[in-house]
Amino acid sequence: MKLTINNIGQFFDLKRSNPNSLKPGMLYMFEYNADNIHDQRPLIWVLEVKSDRIWGLNLHYDLKILADILKFKESEIKGSTLKEKQKIQDEKLRQDKLKGKDLSEKNPNVVDSKIKNDETTAKLPSDILENFSNYSIGNNSKILRNYLNRNIRNSYKLSFKTPK
Repeated sequence: MKLTINNIGQFFDLKRSNPNSLKPGMLYMFEYNADNIHDQRPLIWVLEVKSDRIWGLNLHYDLKILADILKFKESEIKGSTLKEKQKIQDEKLRQDKLKGKDLSEKNPNVVDSKIKNDETTAKLPSDILENFSNYSIGNNSKILRNYLNRNIRNSYKLSFKTPK
């Protein structure tokens, strides 16, 4: 499914937030009320947080960047999920070994497909789901903006939805 502003909730969980709780690398959406603005509901990728303002890239001006960030995050989550599955499997093998079960047919280097995704994604730390700073976007100074905290209302941080 193609990512658009209208279906963003299918890819991300929206969590009420305020500017003081933000960190660089997060995605943040809010209402912005100020004179001479072009976008009253920016969706930004936070680059820097100051006491009075937030610097970020307004992704409404280039949704392709958001789609690329989403693809990158999906592959990052897949890798983390595989690592979690491997940890679960290693622990199960260790428990079986302690119980004296025959492990001759099991290969510890192959991740067991019976371990469900929801078993592993539940163990992923929230910073993996909320931080998108590992993705590199190059030079996008045309969409770089700063937003004064006093003009921000109804704000949400976006957290990646893990596949079920």
